[in-house]
Amino acid sequence: MDFKAVGIHHTALMSVHFKRSYKFYTEVLGAVPISTPSTWTFDDESHRSLWFTWGSQQIHVQYGEPETDSARHVALEVDDIEAARKHFKSFNIEVSETMPIPGAERFYINDPDDNLLEIMQWDTDWPAADANPVPPPDFN
Repeated sequence: MDFKAVGIHHTALMSVHFKRSYKFYTEVLGAVPISTPSTWTFDDESHRSLWFTWGSQQIHVQYGEPETDSARHVALEVDDIEAARKHFKSFNIEVSETMPIPGAERFYINDPDDNLLEIMQWDTDWPAADANPVPPPDFN
């Protein structure tokens, strides 16, 4: 390959309640609202969106019905998992513990539209840069 991946730039979630989502992402998650690009000039409702920065990534909240009964999620990394648990509980947000992963602490929360968010803290770099490649699965 002639290029190198540098990371995940943003994720997109769905919402039909922009005021509620704006409040959640700014007040609860501490995301910083940013302007959409000047070329983002769609006239129809289906292209409305809110854009935020969160650390070095972005979260885009687009207009539409979320798929709430799904394992699809966004994983957001924090530097202090216990402080994050306490923070979300202070907003009466249910924290759902989940299966442990070696080297990581994590839990799930839902945003106001029931988009699933994984909150995690890595104790180590995973996977290791020298990890062996994984062969393709032998199932369909």
